[in-house]
Amino acid sequence: MLRKAFTTFELIVVLTVIGILAAMALPRQQSTNLQEATDQIVKHMQLAQSLALAQDFYLSESAQSNDYTNLIKQSKSSVQWFKRWWQIQFHWAGSPQSSYSVYSDHPSDVPTTNMYNSFPDYSAVFSNGDILAVDAHSGLLIADINANINPQESRLTDVDIGAKYGVQIDMANCVSVSSNRNSDHILFDNLGRPHCAKPIGDVSLNPYDQLMTTQTRITLTLLNNNETRVICVEPESGYIHICG
Repeated sequence: MLRKAFTTFELIVVLTVIGILAAMALPRQQSTNLQEATDQIVKHMQLAQSLALAQDFYLSESAQSNDYTNLIKQSKSSVQWFKRWWQIQFHWAGSPQSSYSVYSDHPSDVPTTNMYNSFPDYSAVFSNGDILAVDAHSGLLIADINANINPQESRLTDVDIGAKYGVQIDMANCVSVSSNRNSDHILFDNLGRPHCAKPIGDVSLNPYDQLMTTQTRITLTLLNNNETRVICVEPESGYIHICG
């Protein structure tokens, strides 16, 4: 006669084996999350660089004087055309809420003394908002959750690295020609070279004093066990690679 049920001992053995397998699989899944987050950021940084190579925002002197009718915009926007370079910005770096955006900063049509706000604002009207990069796989905007996007369903939620992967982002000081900036932005010019973003209030008209001069390291830390990966951006060449 066939037995129709497990004995208590057999059930204990099966549950024990399942528990052991689950415990073995958890660290592997956590490492996978860290690697996926790292690969995703590298991919989107390379996208920012490729967009910069494809689109030159340089404005000649004549174009600068005619770009906007508002005098404030002529002085604050046109002559600082280099602030439009494609960039990756890390939000809340150093915290569990770490996230990022890939965009080109553009002045709005509202006259203010600071036309570039160094934060991704989206508008369907080109002259009234920034240009946000689009993820090739999903077709969604690569922008942080607090970016001004309507509807929110049009953005890629995977950029919220902390929520999606349990990973925190830290970026070492970006060293440029003119200073050592504690910046959370990396911009790429039309030659693909990396730059450390100027502070919002910087009125310098020299685009190349922000050129990166030493390797910048971006560390991703898995919050559950402090496992890390490091992304390096090389000066001059802009080579982006996993270096640790």
